[in-house]
Amino acid sequence: MNVKELVRLTCRETIKELEKRNKIRGFKHNSYTRTEQLLYLYPYLEKFNEQHIKISNALEKIKDDKYYNAIEMRYFEGMTFEKIANKYNVKHQTIYTHNKKLVNTLAKILFPNEVAQEILND
Repeated sequence: MNVKELVRLTCRETIKELEKRNKIRGFKHNSYTRTEQLLYLYPYLEKFNEQHIKISNALEKIKDDKYYNAIEMRYFEGMTFEKIANKYNVKHQTIYTHNKKLVNTLAKILFPNEVAQEILND
């Protein structure tokens, strides 16, 4: 098994485990869910992997957002919205709303063609 196959296998197994733990919903072919899955996988991707670089570049574009650290806490550290809200001293819904906004922004950056198609299909 080469490195690329090993990375794919690891990613698939990680997604299955995250689904079991209810961290992500089942795989849907929409840009939001795909972006969430990539964010959960990001810490495990090789630093110079093409996907890692694309995600890093996308994250760099939202880094100035007040709630950027909530993305890191949620997807890289596995914190719940409630725990993140306590750190920010705001309501759970505030974190959820800003998380959704930031993930949608990342989806537009990472999957611009898919987002456009989803808008046209709505």
